[in-house]
Amino acid sequence: MELSYRRAQILELPQILAQCFENIKRYEDFSRVDEAAALSAVRRRVQKQIFNYTVAEKDGAAVGCYYMHSVNGRMELEDFYVFEPYRGQGVGTRMLRDCQAKANDALWLRVFAGNVRAIGFYIRLGFHIRGEARDGMLWMQCI
Repeated sequence: MELSYRRAQILELPQILAQCFENIKRYEDFSRVDEAAALSAVRRRVQKQIFNYTVAEKDGAAVGCYYMHSVNGRMELEDFYVFEPYRGQGVGTRMLRDCQAKANDALWLRVFAGNVRAIGFYIRLGFHIRGEARDGMLWMQCI
């Protein structure tokens, strides 16, 4: 599957935020974290970084997005989403393989510990659990 990539545009902010919010509402432990504060923090982060997000396209349609950046000398995949109509079609696999290639296969990410489907996906594509982050998420690394 061939995908093309481009920088996110400001008009895509609502769609990207919706993906982030959906993920947080589904997997965050709100007994530990204030929901409004968590959503507000994510909104600020995404608004600040929107032009650093990458949108994946297939046949001219946006099929997913990610935010990958360097943190303390290592590449980190902070957000990674396949948009609903394109899930289960190999889009996520192609996107993640392309991210791995950009990072020379040395890529880190955090995933909610309760997101079993995503964890299994990452493991199938060569990631290993490296520890638990302080916020109820798991650190995973592909080397």
